[in-house]
Amino acid sequence: TGVVDSESWEPLKRHLSTQMVQVLDLYFEERGFVGPVTETYESRRDELERMLARFPAAPFTIQRFTELLLYPRSQYQATHKLMNGLTKLLSVPCARGMTAEPA
Repeated sequence: TGVVDSESWEPLKRHLSTQMVQVLDLYFEERGFVGPVTETYESRRDELERMLARFPAAPFTIQRFTELLLYPRSQYQATHKLMNGLTKLLSVPCARGMTAEPA
C-alpha cells in the first residue's frame, strides 16, 4: 500500500463514500436490514458516511475498507453484518499527529 497525500485524499474520500452507499443500498434492496427497533438502515448508512467524512487523512484500514466495498459477499451475507464490518474499519484512530474533525 502507498501513502495517500491530503490533496488526493479528499476526492478519494468522496468516491469511497459514494461507492459505500451504492454497495449498502444494493445489499439493502436484496437482503433487507435487521437491527434494533431504534435503528434504521438509513441512520446506520448516514452514520457510516459521517464516520468516513471525519478522517482528515486516509485511515490505516483503507485497504481492507476498499476490499469490502469491492467484494462484500466474500465476507458478509447480511446488510447489518456488512455495516458492522465497515463500522469497525472506520472506528480506528487517525494517523499519529492528526485529529478527526468534530461531528
